[in-house]
Amino acid sequence: MQQHERRESVLTDDEHRLVRSTSALGLLRTSSWPSVAALLLVRGLNGEATVAMACLSRDDSPWLIDPIVPAVITELSSEARRGPEEGSRLVGRALARAAARAGRTESFAAVRALAALSPELGYPGGTIGEAYDASEWLDCDCHLGSAERAAAEAL
Repeated sequence: MQQHERRESVLTDDEHRLVRSTSALGLLRTSSWPSVAALLLVRGLNGEATVAMACLSRDDSPWLIDPIVPAVITELSSEARRGPEEGSRLVGRALARAAARAGRTESFAAVRALAALSPELGYPGGTIGEAYDASEWLDCDCHLGSAERAAAEAL
């Protein structure tokens, strides 16, 4: 087996936490992990588990992929995992940035995307829960001018 050259990871702390958070929230499908690992390699995270994961295919069995995931998460950082609230906030910020970069014309695209995740994730707190609550106020013109609508728009 070839020795892999270690180089400094160029992932930011938020990116490290975002991958861990999306995994903890169950937002990364098993079939996505080989691609995620390949991206992590490109960004400089080249631990043994990350290299092994990147060598797999999205079509490989979950029996091959799932056992490697915890080791990839460990390679991301030895920091203690934070709760679902922080993960929810990180995912919320990432979705908001992605919607802004995509130039989405839909009103409150990030809030609506987060709200749609809430039932699937068991209605977590944090930004995802806030978006779920806020979506009710955004979906009806009868709430225009209300304090709740203003709070939803601020989110």
